[in-house]
Amino acid sequence: MNIKISREDIKIKRIIIVDGFLIFAIKELVELFDHKLFVDVSDYNLLKRRLIRNGFEGFNYICDVVIPVSKEYEQIQMSNAGTIIDGNKTKEEVIDDTYRYFHKIGFSLKQTNQSWKVHPGDLLTDHESHPIDIEDLKDWVKKEKGKLDKGEELKGHTFRYRKNLHLGIYEVRLSSTIPICRYTREPT
Repeated sequence: MNIKISREDIKIKRIIIVDGFLIFAIKELVELFDHKLFVDVSDYNLLKRRLIRNGFEGFNYICDVVIPVSKEYEQIQMSNAGTIIDGNKTKEEVIDDTYRYFHKIGFSLKQTNQSWKVHPGDLLTDHESHPIDIEDLKDWVKKEKGKLDKGEELKGHTFRYRKNLHLGIYEVRLSSTIPICRYTREPT
């Protein structure tokens, strides 16, 4: 197979994230990766998170297959990983640890080609943080940009605003339990 690589291809750093169950247990796969990050999760959290994601219909499969196989290959995967992150921390802590890892190996995870737009009237039911351009922030939040840039979270009636210091982007999330908006990714 002939593959043509341009000078531009050589200049650009690209990162491909491969996520999967048991990928560090297969030697041929391990050899393909430049960087290997393993998220170590306890059996309890593995069960809990999969039940939340898939519901109880997968309970037997998780207990009979996923956990035993995961345990069987756990040491092999950990020894093949370059870095191990504690996946039993909160979601935010795991994400922060992951950002620190990527920063350490020289990759920037800043979003430069896409922004998030607000669509009033659509539903946002989660309380996760979503990236948003500063131009799309409320005027009162823009006036408090200095506080955001220092890492302070600003709380409004409906949303909380913050700057993700690891990514260098502004984020918004629901501050109440009333779902009122949805964010969708649109090219800038």
